Order: sequence, then C-alpha cells, then structure tokens
Amino acid sequence: MAIIVSKELNEALKAYKGVLGQFLTTGSTRSYCSYVRAIEHEMCKSNPNFSILNDWILPQIGRTNVDTVYELLEAVLEEFDQSFFSVQKILNYKKSKCRSALASFTKFVLGQYKANLYVSLDLGNDHDNCRLVARNALFCTVAVAKDIKDGKLGARTNIKHSKGKGNDYYSWFCCGFRRKKTHETRGAVINIVAGNPDPQGIGFYILDDNTKANEAIKKAVIEGLPKWMKTRYNDFSDYMACHIWDGTCYDYRYHTSVFNLVLLPKSIGGLTDYCQAVKEMLQYESAMRFGVYPSGKNHTMSSKTKKIYDTLHNDWRQPEEHSKINNTVLTGI
Repeated sequence: MAIIVSKELNEALKAYKGVLGQFLTTGSTRSYCSYVRAIEHEMCKSNPNFSILNDWILPQIGRTNVDTVYELLEAVLEEFDQSFFSVQKILNYKKSKCRSALASFTKFVLGQYKANLYVSLDLGNDHDNCRLVARNALFCTVAVAKDIKDGKLGARTNIKHSKGKGNDYYSWFCCGFRRKKTHETRGAVINIVAGNPDPQGIGFYILDDNTKANEAIKKAVIEGLPKWMKTRYNDFSDYMACHIWDGTCYDYRYHTSVFNLVLLPKSIGGLTDYCQAVKEMLQYESAMRFGVYPSGKNHTMSSKTKKIYDTLHNDWRQPEEHSKINNTVLTGI
C-alpha cells in the first residue's frame, strides 16, 4: 500500500528525488524519499494535519540570529529525536536510516529548494545576491546562439529535420516539460504529444523533466569555450540549469532555448526562483545579450533592481558578452 503523505511533501520530493542518491539495503536499493515519507506517515497517525515541511522544516527559516544552515538542521533533527525517542523502527525502516534521510532532505530544502539559505543567511540583501549571481552566471555565447538559430548547432535530430534552416527559438532540442512518472504533460502553445513533429518541422517532441534543458545549456556553454577548456572542463557537474523566465519551461518553444537558460553553481541556483531582483536582472541581461526574449514576457526591471544592476558592470563573469548590449535590438519571439 502506498504511503499517503501531505501534498506539500510530495511536491518537494519531486524536486528532491534523484538529487542526493539512495540508500543500499539488503538485496535492494531504496530511495531516500521512501524514508522521508515513512516519517511523515507515522507522525500523521497521531496528528492527521502534520507536515514535515510545515511543522518541522519551514518554521526554522524564520529564525533570527542563526549563523549557519546546520543550526537549522540541528533543530529539525531534535524534533525527530523527541518524536521517535523510544522507537527503533519507523514502519519497516531502521530509525537511523530515516534520520539520515531526513537530514539530507532538510539540507536540500534549506539549502536549495527554499532560497539557498547556505548563501542568503550570510548575504541577506538583493545587492549581494545579484552581485553573487552576476559573478558566477554562465550564459551561452552570442556566436553559439546564432549557430543554433541557423541550424549549425543543436541536437542531431533538430539539425537533420530542419535541413539547415535552423529554428527561430534558439532551441537545442524540441522538448515539452514533464516530470517523470507523473504522466502529466504541459504546453503553453499546444498540447504536447511525444513523438509528434513540431510546427517548425525541426524535430519531434520529447517529454522532459529538465534533463534535456540541463544538457542543452551545458553543451551550448562548452561550445563557446576555448579548445583547451573543452577537454578539461567538460561536464559542469557542480552547476545547474536555470530557466530565466517563469513558466517558460512548460512551453516547447523555450524549454531548451539557450537565451532562456543560464548555468549557476548549485549552491546559489535557487536564487533564480526566490529572489525577485535576481530574476529581473537575469531577464534583462539575457534580453540585452541575445536581443530576443519569450513572447508574452518582458525584460524590464524595477527602479530598485536597475540601481543594483547599474553597479554590476564590472562584476559579470562574461564581460566580453556584456559589452555588446548597447547595440542590441530586442525582439519578443
């Protein structure tokens, strides 16, 4: 029988699953998620409204005078220890395994899923967050983006089916977004069906859980590196792909568009989801670099973010691309 848990926990586990690995048990491999679900299921027996996220983890974020994320983690594990003081097993799982899984999940939530507290606890203001992102953000180069648009670079199937015509959306793959194992498909333009040709005639839909988006921007960034760096730094395993405009990962046109993706170190990637100033800055910067932005979206910044942005011209990791913005003509596509 499936373990019934809160909707909030299931949503968080969708992002967490596969990030931190698995436990090896006798004769099988079990996901960390199974142990986390078991904890919440057991707690719900006495309190049907209990939620690991809402009752144990998220309240720690509001604490003040905290130096490190590990102090927040310690508070969550204290809750666990008090709740299961005399228990050796939770459902059929060892208590120690469940505690380790909860620790890993908590660090993920506090450090990535909820605004990267590893960083924001120490920084704590929009200027510092924006400067940190600018100093670490990796865009595809403008030259590589043009080659993708012209059909010279990208997934083999796209190049083959476009017959050299390229694609208007600078897409490495033709993808629609779907989280694995949910059978849920989404498309902002049309309903996406795997295997169907796309309207541009450049390929066939792939239902993706961000794996292809991650592959697309990493390959595009690598294409723009000097030859000696391509062999030495060829995987960017410590980086994560971030969509720049909200909601565009569900649109087949922009899911793997290189102007809609940026690479950031995993430790600060969550700032693109939870810091509005960082969002606005990246949207404006991308639009200025590539001259295009998604249809129906904008690239404007609030006056507060613009003041921050105007101080960062010497901080961008790719200043040679940044210097091209004065000659850019913007087009929503």
